Amino acid sequence: MARDDLPSMIYYILNQTRQTQIGYVGHFQGTMIGFAEFGSFSNSAQNNVSLYGALAPVAHLAHIKSPLKYLFNTPTNPEEVWHTLFGYKDFLSSSYSIKWLTKHACGNVILNPLIYENILFLISYDYGLSEKNQLHYNQTIPPIYNIRPMTIPTAIFWPRDDWLADPDDVAFIFDNIKNLISGKYIYDYNHLDFVWAIIANKIIYQGLITQMQKYHPEK
Repeated sequence: MARDDLPSMIYYILNQTRQTQIGYVGHFQGTMIGFAEFGSFSNSAQNNVSLYGALAPVAHLAHIKSPLKYLFNTPTNPEEVWHTLFGYKDFLSSSYSIKWLTKHACGNVILNPLIYENILFLISYDYGLSEKNQLHYNQTIPPIYNIRPMTIPTAIFWPRDDWLADPDDVAFIFDNIKNLISGKYIYDYNHLDFVWAIIANKIIYQGLITQMQKYHPEK
C-alpha cells in the first residue's frame, strides 16, 4: 500500500485535477502508510504533497495497549493458535470459531460492510514463522520505517487515551520528524473520536483545514 498504492493514488488525483500538489491526511494506518512511503529514500511522491495531516499517527507499534496485540504475541507457535481456531487447510470451514464469527461479526449488518469486505487482502500477510518470513520478505521481523528523509510540512494530532496509537509511539515520530509545523495533544480523545466525536470538527478539522489552506492555497 505504501510503495505502490499511495503513489498511484497521488498521481491519479494530480492528473485528474491538473494540480501540482495535494494535501494528504491519514488516520492511524493511513499515517503509517504515509510515513513508510514519504520517508523512503527512493520516494518522489512527497514532492507532490503540500501538507501531511497525521491523525493518531504511528510509525511503529512498540507500545500498543489494545488486546488485539495478544493475537499476534502468543508464547506458542502462532500457526498452531490459528489452526486450533480455524482448522488445517479447510475450505469453507464449519468450525465453532467460524460459526461464531459468522453469526456475531460477519452477520452484523453494520460491521459487515464496514470492516470485512477487504478481509481477503490481509490473509497470509504474516507467514507465522520467522524462517518463512525470511524467505518471503528477506527479513524475520517487520521493518522500522525511517521517517527522517521526509520533508513534507506535517501537522500531528494525537490523543491521550488511544490503545493503538500510544503516546510513547507518537514520541518516536517527534524525535525523528524534520518538518513538524504543528502538534496538538487531545487529552480526552481516543482512537475513534477522530471519526465519531460530534465536536471533531471544532477540535481537529478546523485547525487542520487552516493549515492546509496555508500550505496549499486554492488556485
